[in-house]
Amino acid sequence: MNQKLIIIGKRSNLSQAIYNALPSSVLISTKDVLSNMDVFSQYKKSRFLIIFNNFQRSTKLSDLNDPTSYINNSILSTAIILSKLTNYKVDKIIYTSSASVYGDNNYCKESDILQPSSLPASLKGSNENLVSEFCKSNDIDYTIARIFNMYGGIDNFSVISKIISAVKDKNELSLINNGSAIRDYIHIQDVVSMYIKILEEINMPVVNIASGNGISVRSILDFLANKGIKIKAKNLNRNEIKISTACVEQSKRALGDNKTLINVEEYILSKVKN
Repeated sequence: MNQKLIIIGKRSNLSQAIYNALPSSVLISTKDVLSNMDVFSQYKKSRFLIIFNNFQRSTKLSDLNDPTSYINNSILSTAIILSKLTNYKVDKIIYTSSASVYGDNNYCKESDILQPSSLPASLKGSNENLVSEFCKSNDIDYTIARIFNMYGGIDNFSVISKIISAVKDKNELSLINNGSAIRDYIHIQDVVSMYIKILEEINMPVVNIASGNGISVRSILDFLANKGIKIKAKNLNRNEIKISTACVEQSKRALGDNKTLINVEEYILSKVKN
């Protein structure tokens, strides 16, 4: 890779994992971008690859006490960076989006009409449009990477991390709708492997980053119970998408059919037995 890789979103779990895999890359925080319009000036002679991992922190997605900060973190920082990039040589942009943009969709294909049903999902969709239109106008190759339910790394937000914590700390696990919803889980190491391949790809405007397999939290808990690991849980009834799994035909064609993806049940088992 001859270009300078810039990763926006310094505290992001994914940013840290990509940086660990590609230590020659540069991590820049959203705060730095918002406070310093010339944050890229020291790299002006380089050709750029940019990964946008900037967004409202996962643990504060439901916190609207400061709407201005929420918008600044979620989309204004993206706009500010894009406005500065017109002065630099950018070969590719990857924007990290989310399966949430699909809304209630059992089998999500990249060509499907988006149906975001929450504020974070709507802002992700707006970022997608902002990045894609900017790149088209400035002849920059780009990829919108729609990540499904990522776990692993320094994650303390996903339901997978909460299951592991419940076992290790003997805590009660809060289940939404008895854990019946089916989701497509993918380990962060597999996400990073796919991102590294995407950096070398051209003409791939949108791609699902997922395993292509769906499983419910209830099924995971039953699997653990069969291994002698029982978790105390309480149920919370909430509206949620019942099934969200990805079509991964496009990612397999472009990135290769990786048959060694980390299995979420085996991952949890390995963590709780340590």
